[in-house]
Formats: sequence, C-alpha cells, structure tokens
Amino acid sequence: MRHLLFLTAFLFLFPGVVFAEQIDSFSSDITIQVDGAIRINETIDYDFGVDERHGIFRIIPYIKTNTEGKKFRMNLEPQGVVDEGGVPYRYALTDENGELNIKIGDANRTITGKHTYVIPYTVSGALTYFSDHDELYWNI
Repeated sequence: MRHLLFLTAFLFLFPGVVFAEQIDSFSSDITIQVDGAIRINETIDYDFGVDERHGIFRIIPYIKTNTEGKKFRMNLEPQGVVDEGGVPYRYALTDENGELNIKIGDANRTITGKHTYVIPYTVSGALTYFSDHDELYWNI
C-alpha cells in the first residue's frame, strides 16, 4: 500500500510531459495593389515536437459567396514556399472543391522540431466594390 501511495504522489508531483505538434504562430500581411489584387504573405511557425512528419498542408478557399448567394471564383496564384531564410521547400498544389491545397514537405524525408513556412500568394477578385465603399473580406 505504501508503494502505491508513493507512486500516486510521484505522478501528481512530476506529471509526464505530453507534447503534441502545434502552430506556435500564424501571421498574415496583406497589401492591396493598385490593380485591385491582394498580395498575401503568410508566415506559419510550426512545432512538430518529437513527432516525425513530412510537412504540413495549407488549404486556401478561392470561392466566395455574396449576400445574395452568388458564388464568385477568385484567381489565386501561389509564388512558392520558403523558410525564414528564404530557402525553398518542396510543395505540390492540388485543386479540390473550390480550395487550393498546398502540400508542403518532402515525401522521402521526415522532420521534427520547429519550422517556419512563408507562403506568398496573390489573389485577384477578392475585393468587393459598392457604390459608397469598397470591401476586403479575407478569412485567414
């Protein structure tokens, strides 16, 4: 009984560290260009911890629906994916159900720990024009 009490007290005083992969930071810089397109630079700081992974997926929708229920397709042009030092990552693009799926990483290599992904892209058709104002709605 004494050993069980000691073990229980030990577990409460020194709990095991549970570490799961997580996004440490996500930032997005958006610039509206003269031609009405928007230039977006996303920076994702991702911590894989000790888990071995190949990379991440970034899914960006390009269909928007207005208040009348009409759907509009925006033109999305990715310009690559790099780390914080500008070193390119491997990536592949797929188009599924109105979303651009960016698969970032190498199928033949696993990574662990912290990694930064910088994803620049341009979007045409994201602005909505009204008689009294213009509007940008971008759900990051």
